[in-house]
Amino acid sequence: MNRVDKINFYICNAVVAGGVVFCVLYLWLRFPIKLAVTPCYMHDLLHLYCFGCGGTRAVRAFLNLDFIESFLSNPLVLYGVGIFLYYYIGEWLRYFSHPWKKHFKYRKWLVTLSMVMLLGVFIVRNVLLLFWQIDYLGDLERFWKK
Repeated sequence: MNRVDKINFYICNAVVAGGVVFCVLYLWLRFPIKLAVTPCYMHDLLHLYCFGCGGTRAVRAFLNLDFIESFLSNPLVLYGVGIFLYYYIGEWLRYFSHPWKKHFKYRKWLVTLSMVMLLGVFIVRNVLLLFWQIDYLGDLERFWKK
């Protein structure tokens, strides 16, 4: 393993350690997370869900270990966590078994799958909202109830 790979490996470990400490403190202390949310013009003007709607809720549910709620709010959060764990575990295995091999290669299907999921969530949410007035996030039902 060359010097740059080692530095990247240590940086990745430091980020993961910081994330684990943050999650443990969050679960132990139950401090409220206040995130500054920028306005969503698609949400405010068209009264439709955008691609990223529910992302903050998904992160909050994930931190509370409510994986079903996280998935329903925005499945890309769990997908991102899964890809990160795949990369992270692969790098650990590579570091201890075959340091000369490269584990994580760019895979077009991972990006394609994330785009398909993003578009699918966008279409399903808005079709349910427009045609059947089903709003499982509960943000826009006041605009679409007949």
